[in-house]
Amino acid sequence: PPYVDVQVTAPAWSAVALRTGGNGSKGGAAVLALTCEASSLQSRLTWVPLPALATLRAEGPCSPAGCSLLLVLADPSPTVQAEDDLVLAVSGVAFRDAGAPKMVVVSRSGGSIALRITLPPMTSAGALVGTLTPTAGPEGIEASAFAVSFALNVTSLTPRVVSVSPELVPESGASVTVQLADLAPVAGAGSLSATLGGAPVSVTGVLFSDAKGTGLTVAVPARAPGTAELRVQVAGLDGEAAVLVVVVSSAYTISCDGGRCKVPASGGALAVELEGFGSATASSLSAAVDGAAASITAFAPGTASLSIPAHPVQPLPEPAAPLVLTVSGPGGAVAVAQVHYIRAPQLRRVVFNEAGTALRFELDAPSDAPSGAVACAGLVQGPAPGSLGLTQTCTWASASLLEVLMGANASVLPGHAVSLLASALRTADGVSDVSGALSAVVEAPTIPWAPELTVRGPSDIGSCDAARFDVEVRSTRPLVYEWTCDSCSEGDALIARLALVSGGTHRIDGADLVPEVPYTIGVRGRTFLGATSQVTQRVLTARTGPTPMLTIVKPPGPYVRGNDMYLTSTAEFSSCATSEAPLEYAWTVTSHADQAVVLESHGAVLHIPKNTLAGGARYDVRLDGTSAGAAARASDSLSIQRSPLSARVAGGDRTVFRRDAALIVDASASADPDACVLDAATGEMAGCGEGLAYEWTCALPSGLQCRLSATQAVASFGTASTASLDLSALDLGAAPSIVLGVTVSKGERFASASVSLALADEPVANVLIVWSGELAATDSSGAVRVDAQNGRLVLWTDPVEPGSSFKWDVVGPGLDTTSGAVAVTQANGFASGLTSAELALNLGDMAGLVLGGRYTVSVQVTLPSGLRGVAGMTVSVNRPPSGGQCAPQLTGSERALMDAIEIGCEDWWSDMLPVSYQVGVKGEGDAGYSWSSPSFSESSQVRLSAGRYSLLVRIADALGTATLSSELALELAETPPPAFDNSSLAVAGDDAVAAQIEGLFERMDGLGNVQQLMLASESVVNSGERATGATCGGVCVGADVGGDSVVKQAAQQRSRGGAAGQVECGQTRSRVNAQTQSRVLTVNHCSCSIGAQTQLLVRLSLTVTASSTRSSYDA
Repeated sequence: PPYVDVQVTAPAWSAVALRTGGNGSKGGAAVLALTCEASSLQSRLTWVPLPALATLRAEGPCSPAGCSLLLVLADPSPTVQAEDDLVLAVSGVAFRDAGAPKMVVVSRSGGSIALRITLPPMTSAGALVGTLTPTAGPEGIEASAFAVSFALNVTSLTPRVVSVSPELVPESGASVTVQLADLAPVAGAGSLSATLGGAPVSVTGVLFSDAKGTGLTVAVPARAPGTAELRVQVAGLDGEAAVLVVVVSSAYTISCDGGRCKVPASGGALAVELEGFGSATASSLSAAVDGAAASITAFAPGTASLSIPAHPVQPLPEPAAPLVLTVSGPGGAVAVAQVHYIRAPQLRRVVFNEAGTALRFELDAPSDAPSGAVACAGLVQGPAPGSLGLTQTCTWASASLLEVLMGANASVLPGHAVSLLASALRTADGVSDVSGALSAVVEAPTIPWAPELTVRGPSDIGSCDAARFDVEVRSTRPLVYEWTCDSCSEGDALIARLALVSGGTHRIDGADLVPEVPYTIGVRGRTFLGATSQVTQRVLTARTGPTPMLTIVKPPGPYVRGNDMYLTSTAEFSSCATSEAPLEYAWTVTSHADQAVVLESHGAVLHIPKNTLAGGARYDVRLDGTSAGAAARASDSLSIQRSPLSARVAGGDRTVFRRDAALIVDASASADPDACVLDAATGEMAGCGEGLAYEWTCALPSGLQCRLSATQAVASFGTASTASLDLSALDLGAAPSIVLGVTVSKGERFASASVSLALADEPVANVLIVWSGELAATDSSGAVRVDAQNGRLVLWTDPVEPGSSFKWDVVGPGLDTTSGAVAVTQANGFASGLTSAELALNLGDMAGLVLGGRYTVSVQVTLPSGLRGVAGMTVSVNRPPSGGQCAPQLTGSERALMDAIEIGCEDWWSDMLPVSYQVGVKGEGDAGYSWSSPSFSESSQVRLSAGRYSLLVRIADALGTATLSSELALELAETPPPAFDNSSLAVAGDDAVAAQIEGLFERMDGLGNVQQLMLASESVVNSGERATGATCGGVCVGADVGGDSVVKQAAQQRSRGGAAGQVECGQTRSRVNAQTQSRVLTVNHCSCSIGAQTQLLVRLSLTVTASSTRSSYDA
């Protein structure tokens, strides 16, 4: 009670019915106990939270022409993983042509799922009601209990004019083509009517009418020069679409450079060309804009300079309809044209990115801001000093988007006001006034990133021990945590203690737990943007014996099939243990679905090779440790996400002939990484495109879809991985370019890519640009992201015709090769020059590259026949991880060598995850740092001998781009403790130090703690008398690293065009106590180096020698 009402429905022992109450909205688990005539049974009862509609947003107007909806469901049924797991029912509206809504999963993370629903054209407006129901509910619960409904008003919109051609109509009359948007498809010209200046005109035809828009032709009759409003009425709709039509004289014309006459909103100078005013003088001309006088400041036959007045409406609305410029001359000469007033860029909004790491300042128009990284000082301002973090990184990602990556300790929140102080900002063409300071209120992202928690902690502890649980999460700001005991009985004191914890670390004493009873500890995290994680659980049991405490350390998620994974163990002997015999480790990975064993391994580190686990599956990981008969176990799980699809169109942006009847575009390099299998014959991955569906699109610069000249239907190009385009059949008009895009999909996953094709009026050489690289990858925008510290990028053209000439250019922030010259500081970066068939970029040698900058790499190829072709691509320079800090966690009483120094890092972020950490240690007088191997854990431990040290942490992202933490100073005093209890030698005096070292190494070796063992040995070596010069013999050559010998890896690096692989081995020997020499510590430190960036510590041999005893430890 009060949750369970028991009714005995029959005398049979098996028929007992239970009716439970709810558990609020949280869900969770409880212990169900049933007692009957002194017999007791227990089971687990789980409450599943019901879903709720967290977000419903229409992406644009929702009208009978159709619309797109974005929905976020909180706590969806656990049976829902893809759109196929949901059924959508819609009522209140009817769809045209038997259309049906389409639904796709945008993301599923934490306790929410985001869906995009596309509604096709509808027959009329109305109140739409939708219901989402899972195809199946959790075991024992009807699916209908998890149905979620939403309501939306579909309203009729006023049709709007997208384009009119020609913009200027001759006085003799013409047929004008008008394209409308926000309009449901119409049956024909009979559904439309039009007026010009209030007088009816004929709608002569409907070129097309579909979900993309409606195109019609209107007959404009002969009329005197001037302006008139063309209005288009749709039968059955109240609204009209209107556009200003300018009728010009064939004898007198005004034109401007670039085709359109444009001035700032405040007015200004305008240079025009005049035809028909041959005998006029400056004094005989007059000009006006919608009746307001405009000054003629200069005049020469054929040209004039005008001073245009400010727009009568200030501030200028957006969009602002053009006004009419009239120039009058002698003899009744009148010329008219449209003047477009251009508003300075304004802040459309400022919004957090999904992760909350950056602010996106979005302008309403492209600006003249410089591309790439810029200084933040004087550019952006938060609501208070320091509210954007200790340091910020500002990057103009595009002409209308400034991204501000915030630093550590940022405090700005949704609802705060921020400012863009770029007072000199103008539109991209430089026409507008300067923008001045712009302010906006920060918005939260539509779908904030839901954190994924990784909880470290033991599964078994002794009754005299304490379990420490640490939550690690990818976040630049601390989360608020909720800890629960999901298996505790009501009233258990542990529930109350956990309720008081809001941080990410908690200790549980074994003495507070009932021995041999498993406790399920749960934790859920919430970000400052309100996104919550799923509950992560750990099972903890207090054993009656002194069990070793094992913890599995796994990298942060998400986990995908195509990445290697390394899981490491950390261990501590129980405080109750009477002996500390070495631990033996055994790993087992099993499929959660059928418990089939997938992988078994031994040792302190588990390597799961890429492509071992299946995407979309869950696996259980078990680590068993034994020490002198004492056994311990740690368990965890890995949920392998389906890998994101990769869409790629070959060849890059390029120039093509606008009449090419057989242009081939190829997206066969697109891939589903989960489908790739290793071809044993070639050693390459094959089958990556298996099961992919392709959808091609073609768009004009205006954003309108390409249409066929013959039928005006939207052009389609099939569903194959390659498409053949007949450009001569498309209605491209005078468009300077088109954008070809492809969307690849497989189930709920999809990805898109596009290329821009410049249209040439004459035949050109068909040039494709191809790339490969080290420390390079394609990012979400389609650009090739590179590591500027050590990356290498090689580009070439395909096909290559003998006798062709080449000219490569790289243009971007701090770099421009269009003059043909390369700065001396950058010469080493262009290994093959700029006129070879191949462009090799050694990015680490290219001074001046801006982190976060975007660069255009282009090549012009001239064939022996004289035909020329151009192709190009965008290269984005990766930014290193930022926003965080690292610091040692010191109590002030640390003992040299005896106590582990914990170095914690927090708030580091990169959009190339995961982030790894390496600790560097440099003693006083040392030439350089000794580095640990990379770890995905945010905290590391080192043990050091007495002395002064500098500590650094190297933080690197998945691409290898790294940054260093601030230098951390540490001093440890000489504090020789008593010898270890398990040391076999009785020691005193100077020998106590050596015994201390021996015991320390014995303990770390027994625990399999290789990282601490190596760094501690470095510390000891550097503090003792050193002898060098020995070699490691064949150790390096025979070393097995990931299945390959070091020599083989070096050869592979050379074959990829990298730096010459060098295999070098060396041995360092150190004598700790040179006075008595009763004990000698010898450290054989064998290290192998491949190139400049990859270093492998293959073997570490530690030998302590006394008069009659020898102890050796190998790592």
